[in-house]
Amino acid sequence: MSFTTRVVDILKKRKDIVNLEVDADTKLIYFDGGPKLFDSDCIFDSCSSDFSTKLLECFLRHEVDMGWNISIELSKLLSKQGHLVAEIAEPIVTRPPELGFSDNFLFLSYFGNSINWEPYCVSLLDCVPEDSRDGLFLACFRLNSFNIYKKLVKRFHEWIDSQDWGEGSGELYALSIFLKKWDQTPNFNLHESLKTAR
Repeated sequence: MSFTTRVVDILKKRKDIVNLEVDADTKLIYFDGGPKLFDSDCIFDSCSSDFSTKLLECFLRHEVDMGWNISIELSKLLSKQGHLVAEIAEPIVTRPPELGFSDNFLFLSYFGNSINWEPYCVSLLDCVPEDSRDGLFLACFRLNSFNIYKKLVKRFHEWIDSQDWGEGSGELYALSIFLKKWDQTPNFNLHESLKTAR
């Protein structure tokens, strides 16, 4: 049974997935509904470690492309179960930033696996370009450390000052999700940090 067929079977079992379609030629999967990027729920949560490992290995090696929605879910799975593929993931996500992020930006969610990766998240917030921050934001959201919080408050202030910020990048949504999380996190003085971020 192919990966696409197994993933479609997983999606069919979910009551929150609607308008499920598979392109017969490209094998891309399209659907509406389901969990969002920052939801703790992932469509692959109930999968075995073996299947999750195979999925993540193919994802990291660019061997399977089932479309954007599935890629987001695989990025979430990587943030939760990245230890299963650490030997493959770590050389990719720790490569020099000057090599760019166009082909691996969703893999940066791997850093959400452990607080030990906090320094990487903090440093990458200075160099990962707009429209390539989804995986990094997911890692930051999962770690939710004070250092990441302080850095993100500072960076969001700077990004918002940009003339074209928020136009179709999805970062306005990310900011709203972070603000809700920080407002509910003990010891994060959000309002004071916003005043002093500049």
